[in-house]
Amino acid sequence: MKRRIFALCIALIVMTGCQTAPAPTTAPTSPPTTTVPILPTNTAMDTVTFTPTVSTPTATSVPPTATLQPTATFTPAPTPTPFVVINAKTGQEESLSTENENMRRIIEKHLAELYRNTRFEGLAVNYGDPKYLVFLYFYSGVGSQQPVHLKRVGDGRHEVGFSGTILYVWNNLLRTSVLIPRTDESSRAIFDIKQNVVEYQDSSARVINRQPLPNYEALVPRCMMGGQEGYVYDPVRLKVLRLCVRISGIVKKLNGVWTDGDFTFDVALDPPFKNYINDQNLKVWNGNIHVEIVCYTAGGGYAYRECKDFPESLRVEPPRIGQHIWLEGQWVEDWGHTGWTELHPLFRWEPYK
Repeated sequence: MKRRIFALCIALIVMTGCQTAPAPTTAPTSPPTTTVPILPTNTAMDTVTFTPTVSTPTATSVPPTATLQPTATFTPAPTPTPFVVINAKTGQEESLSTENENMRRIIEKHLAELYRNTRFEGLAVNYGDPKYLVFLYFYSGVGSQQPVHLKRVGDGRHEVGFSGTILYVWNNLLRTSVLIPRTDESSRAIFDIKQNVVEYQDSSARVINRQPLPNYEALVPRCMMGGQEGYVYDPVRLKVLRLCVRISGIVKKLNGVWTDGDFTFDVALDPPFKNYINDQNLKVWNGNIHVEIVCYTAGGGYAYRECKDFPESLRVEPPRIGQHIWLEGQWVEDWGHTGWTELHPLFRWEPYK
């Protein structure tokens, strides 16, 4: 009986062409083409240079024995360097204060959103008051990852090292761009903060041309964000026109606390600042600008999440009716209503002098 069973098995194997269970296929020596997406980094706020993050496929997405090789070569991020402040009078480097460090993070976050996958290098200039700085950013072109190689070469002098580099000057949302052309690839462009010029040198360091730059000192904001901008209820409804403005006027009406916990009042602006209102202010607020102090109270319920951890140090007390004051705040249009302009939030106010 055993011999018959054995003979029958042999016959079946011959009839099927000796096909047994399929053997494991050998893994290919190279993986299939894999697209490596370029994603903007979320940690760029802590560094001076913006670089992309390379998303690497996991080992399970290709055969176990394959070697992972991206389809493109990416420049690794350089070692982070401190963001420097240059004194425009002395050319010496200074440290960045905590307040201006917060401002830099806000600026660079906005830059990263506006210019995705663009590599920036920057510095700030102190034109006499360390509280108010002008931030300068350099890049090689929108979407370019090529480094600018911004390098200090003397007191107040920095080499800008890439053909076609653009100088980007940022003051809150007021900005201006200056193209730094390069006719000779062997030449150097030296940005001189004290002289306020770009100086072009040939390969032997001989000056061949100078380009005057805008008066950056005139761009000094005289306005500092206060931190209350992080506690605005439903900020999507507000169209930000300027991150921080300094305007003056006379308090005309105190409206009290709204259901989101904000204290509001209206100000008749002084003549130099009449352009900060629009036709909706004329219709709804009698030509005044509407001002909101955020989280004055904990709110009536729906603003509790925004105001429950509001720091006491950021609380602003309202002025009196008839008081002539300076105000600093975020200038917005309120499209949760009809688009009138507001200072929302108000960062601070002081008596007019």
